[in-house]
Amino acid sequence: MHFPRVPQELVDAVIDHLHDDKPTLKVCNLVDSSRLISARHHLFYDIVVTQRPFVTITPFLDTHPLIATRVHNLHLGPQLNHILSFSTLVAILRYIPNLRSLNLDRVHLGCSATDPTKLVSDSELFHLESLSVANINTSLIDTYPYSFNLLLTLFSLFSKVNHLHLSAVVFTRTDLSATLLETYRKLPVESLHTSLLLPKHEVIFYSMLDVSHPTPRPCTRRASA
Repeated sequence: MHFPRVPQELVDAVIDHLHDDKPTLKVCNLVDSSRLISARHHLFYDIVVTQRPFVTITPFLDTHPLIATRVHNLHLGPQLNHILSFSTLVAILRYIPNLRSLNLDRVHLGCSATDPTKLVSDSELFHLESLSVANINTSLIDTYPYSFNLLLTLFSLFSKVNHLHLSAVVFTRTDLSATLLETYRKLPVESLHTSLLLPKHEVIFYSMLDVSHPTPRPCTRRASA
């Protein structure tokens, strides 16, 4: 018996309705090519990597280039058993041309053999809609003489971040020198949102960034005599 072909627009509309139903999307992914493309758009829109080593991400993206183009939001962590080196992070970013949001949560950032200021050229800097850095305790990392170099290096990978979120990031030292800061370009940021930061650490972050719309800080009222 011959069944009429369902218009692709209708297939897309149905699959769009299932955007947050991953089990059903996986089934649609196996039906036929008309459903494959639409299902993959939602299946790989958000990628979360927690258990596997970060160095295994790039081989997967290399062998699945179409999937790499579908990824828009990437969440790395929690993963404390493997270091996320900046060379690995740059390789991952290069494979995902449409990435809009990067979330780093409870990961061990590590330096690379390459000079951190030479990881990417000025013409290759990445642009993100949103960057979130949370629960990063750099006191556990001794690869750099100053732990905040790790954050400076991270920020140096991007030409601009529209929305930056920083939460529970801890430094070992807070004596950020002007000479060190001049080595790096300040990261342009549209809006900065911070939480669970020590005041002295928040001051350091502002010195690393060029913030257009900083989050208003709450005023402290003096008690009347």
